[in-house]
Order: sequence, then structure tokens, then C-alpha cells
Amino acid sequence: WLAEKVSESELLLGGHFDQMQFEFKASPALQYIFLGIIGLLLINIFAAIVRSLISVGAQLMQFAGIQQSDKEA
Repeated sequence: WLAEKVSESELLLGGHFDQMQFEFKASPALQYIFLGIIGLLLINIFAAIVRSLISVGAQLMQFAGIQQSDKEA
């Protein structure tokens, strides 16, 4: 699917700013590299979110354990 979308045209980015239209064209090889970098960034962001959720969960479990032992004493 990705190969079909990339090889159809050399257009990588296009749009308009005020009334000026722009287009950024790149070869299919450069488009694969660009998409790979974007994919790696998304994986890194997802890993950071998971890492922070695990860290907060561990801290909550540790805090609950400390509170529980204080009540028993």
C-alpha cells in the first residue's frame, strides 16, 4: 500500500500559504527515508509514553505499599 502511494507521484508535501501555493517534490527513495524517519519518531514518542505510564504505575504501587504498612503499625 505504501509503495503504491509513494510511487504514484513525486509530490511529498503541498499546500498554500495565504495566496501562494507551494509544492515540495522528492524522489520515491527520499520519500521512503522521510517516512521512515517519521515512523521512528512516532515509535519513540509511543515508547516514552509507555515508559512514563509504567514509571507512574510503579510509584503508585510503591506509595500504596508504604501507606498500607504504616496503617498496620
